Amino acid sequence: MTDNAKEYMSKELNAYCSGIGIEQLYTNPYSPEENCVVEKSNYTFMNKVRCILQASGMDNVYWGEALNYVVYTENRSPTKALGGKTPFEALYGRKPNINHLRPFGCTAFAFIDKAKRAKLDPRAIKCVFVGYASQHKSYRLIDYEVMKTHFTNDKKVQFNDQITTVPLQDCPSENVEVEDEEDVKAVSTHQQHSTQVSVGAPIVDTDRDPSASSQPSEGQVSDTDHEEHVSSDQESSDSDVEPENPMGLEAISGGRHQVLSVDTVNDAPQSFADIEPSPNKQAWLDVTHEEYDALVNNGTWVLTELPAGRKALACKWLWRNKFDAVGHFTKYKARLVIKGFMQRYGLDYVEIFAPVLRYNTLRLVLFLVTSNGWIIRQMDVKTAFLNGYLDEDTEIYMAQPPNFAVPGMEHLVCKLLKAIYGLKQAPRCWYLTFHEFLVSISFERCIKEVCLYIKRVGDSMVLLTVYVDDITITGNDNQEIEKACDALKQRFEMTDLGKFKSILGIQVEIKDKVVTMSQQGYVEQLLEKFNMVDSNPVGQVLEPSTLNPSEMKTLNLPYRELVGSLQYLVTCTRPDIANAVRSLSKYLSCFDESHWRQAKRVLRYLMGTKSLCLKIDSTNQVGAFQVEAYCDADFANSCEDRRSISGFLVMFLGSCLSARSRKHTMVTLSTAEAEYSALCDLVKELLWYIELLEELGFPQRSIVVHCDNQSAIAIAKNPGHHERTKHISTKYHFVPDQVEKGRIQLQYCPTTFDGRRHPDQGDSARAIRDPAIQDGSRRWTHELSGSMRNTQELTSAFMHCPYPI
Repeated sequence: MTDNAKEYMSKELNAYCSGIGIEQLYTNPYSPEENCVVEKSNYTFMNKVRCILQASGMDNVYWGEALNYVVYTENRSPTKALGGKTPFEALYGRKPNINHLRPFGCTAFAFIDKAKRAKLDPRAIKCVFVGYASQHKSYRLIDYEVMKTHFTNDKKVQFNDQITTVPLQDCPSENVEVEDEEDVKAVSTHQQHSTQVSVGAPIVDTDRDPSASSQPSEGQVSDTDHEEHVSSDQESSDSDVEPENPMGLEAISGGRHQVLSVDTVNDAPQSFADIEPSPNKQAWLDVTHEEYDALVNNGTWVLTELPAGRKALACKWLWRNKFDAVGHFTKYKARLVIKGFMQRYGLDYVEIFAPVLRYNTLRLVLFLVTSNGWIIRQMDVKTAFLNGYLDEDTEIYMAQPPNFAVPGMEHLVCKLLKAIYGLKQAPRCWYLTFHEFLVSISFERCIKEVCLYIKRVGDSMVLLTVYVDDITITGNDNQEIEKACDALKQRFEMTDLGKFKSILGIQVEIKDKVVTMSQQGYVEQLLEKFNMVDSNPVGQVLEPSTLNPSEMKTLNLPYRELVGSLQYLVTCTRPDIANAVRSLSKYLSCFDESHWRQAKRVLRYLMGTKSLCLKIDSTNQVGAFQVEAYCDADFANSCEDRRSISGFLVMFLGSCLSARSRKHTMVTLSTAEAEYSALCDLVKELLWYIELLEELGFPQRSIVVHCDNQSAIAIAKNPGHHERTKHISTKYHFVPDQVEKGRIQLQYCPTTFDGRRHPDQGDSARAIRDPAIQDGSRRWTHELSGSMRNTQELTSAFMHCPYPI
């Protein structure tokens, strides 16, 4: 049965069917349900074609390539109709090798043979992956600059699995040129005489025997040939070949690419089927069995019948390579995770919030360590979430782990008694369990930082911080610190990490009374991930040009991913790019190539300053330390809505512990009003520091706040209402209240430095190397508020670099 398409009603086909006894039937017009099996398949495949075209950002003219890709992938995907087997396995009797599969639309670099290029010509062509060749062992790649299709094997192509958008204006309206691997030329010398093939339908390789398209044969079905060739090529490949399973974002944890072999980094399996051919098969199986045994011995679940009306949540195994902050491989890791996205609110969970340590608190603790000469211990809780107990009122059922179902009890399910990774409430259960234990051994939780605990015994004091499973312990009594460590080891399975070298992916070095915090490895990882390793460094974070919201269709570029990664740097160790990241963050839903270019410029700046370290220096401390702060604001600097941008710094003896750049929530009418609003944001931050330090036993006198606007200071000191201030929101009058109470002391800090103009007024070159902390702080505050452009002028004041900036 067919529809009424003309190709099915031709005289030739009718004669052929009649000759072999086939009766032709046709559906009624507009009645696809009469041929439901075929039409359903078309519906399913075209839905997937539509999805991958949208996800890759490629033009709809590539639907033929996309359809071939979907069918090829479906043939290698398990299906319930075949009892969990793939169509490939059902046909050939063996499981397919899927290591060569790639995301549709990802970037690929096709190698150009030496004979096909001049000495200084590019060695590869940047293309887009669109599928697999049907009759030979190669990938189908489109060079969209000249619209040619190349065929190349896995030895002569390197992939970046990040999907890259084909520029819509460069997409062909009708045809692309097809070029075989043998005819690949350098980018500068592309041949223009290749055969043209329409992509309005699935593309057929026209460089083969023309009869192949009209006379199907066994040779045309080449799935098994492709699998065999790819497998053999991979087995014989050497170290310069792109490895299997390229590293994705989840593998980022530092500059691991510097010290690891290709095979070690990228052999993490995705399933038990991937473990079988792995050269590290036994290691992966060992850690998997260890993880399962730990779950059973921990009493994580009991086997039981599934109650009527309940559904068991599925689970899966995850495998990862573990690395330290520098990037050295440490161990193989297996973890069983439950599919928490299947949980239902009110039935499987209610509360899920779990706090973590603020980075400001971490820097404050490190400052106390250096200024007081304390020792600091670092510990890690093994399988922390598995220690958390579930609420008695919550019943969660999970299917038995894959490949570990108890023989004879396969019909039973796991009733969870403790939390497991993947549960929405697992972090909260762990935190509450750990909190209860710390309270039981006489620790008190800080009110202003719930992940900082204090234990006082006479004049002794022990501070403990917790960030999920990362624990740091310090204080003025080494004996009490050891007691706390021993108590933790007795209650939980802990790893003593010894000398404090890194935390949360940040490299930390403590020497004398100076702490340096660096993320050089993370920066190098970002540069590699976004193909910026060979970029030229720049000294200016953003170009002077103004960024504006894009009215074009948002391109499918990893812009949000890059900005989020940069924001993590700002939060941890790089406040010098705070204003740039704030500016880029405004366009997460309306960006185009101009925004992407500026984001990559920040990477170029980081390329030249990746060795910068955030420095916490207490060598100049005399007596009790005192907090001071700086704030600044521009006026109506935002071109979109004329709102002002403010920035502030919180300093301890010249060391930056807190920095922020933010856009105001309202339009201000004058520079004084903008600076007054900036003061409010800073004072809120300072009160947090004041009350936290008081909890720790370091009371502060009136904190000095430096401001470069006399009018704003006058308004704060004399809060009488008059024409210039009567419209200001009540919340901003919080500042005069704190000034009146004596908690904040405002001081005027002139904009000029040593009689020179401020750098943002055009005299930046002469003001670069002023060693004064106040001068450097003033400049950095101007940078945070958007008043300066050249960040290198200010970083040397309280960021350390082994080389001149």
